[in-house]
Amino acid sequence: MSPTSASPYTEDLAAVYDEWFSGWLDTADTGDRLAALAGAGPALELGIGTGRVAIPLAERGVELHGIEGSQSMLARLRARAGGVGRALPHL
Repeated sequence: MSPTSASPYTEDLAAVYDEWFSGWLDTADTGDRLAALAGAGPALELGIGTGRVAIPLAERGVELHGIEGSQSMLARLRARAGGVGRALPHL
């Protein structure tokens, strides 16, 4: 990472991030568990990335806020179905 870059998550890494972590956790199960923990309250995901966890959580009705330092990761999130608007209105 150069001293002037905001994040090590460049477009090259953002392009393969979901694929690399696709077998690492079941996002549907994770969405169910996190929604149960969030209850009626809002949730904050630090490092929201491409939204692979955030979107399933938001689809379960959790008011979700996210923080992400990589514009490349955010571009991927915004391009996904549910990445902005209905699922993630507070991005």
